[in-house]
Amino acid sequence: MIETVQMFPDDATAERRFASMRWPLGPVYAHCRSANVQSACEHPFKPYRRHLCRKHSSVRTDSVMADTKLGYRTWALAISLLST
Repeated sequence: MIETVQMFPDDATAERRFASMRWPLGPVYAHCRSANVQSACEHPFKPYRRHLCRKHSSVRTDSVMADTKLGYRTWALAISLLST
């Protein structure tokens, strides 16, 4: 548990880890699997946007984390507890 807390000191670190695990080659749009994705959009919770349809997405989209208000660090700790 201590290692997990040290590995994820904040939500931004946990989000980057989840993103690298989900998209090892870079962000892919969740709905159509297109790699034509803009990042760092101005949406507060969904920082990725597909250029053609202009829909927003995040690391949480289409995952167990979707539609929750828990932070990425909380999810990382919960997953660690469940898997050990």
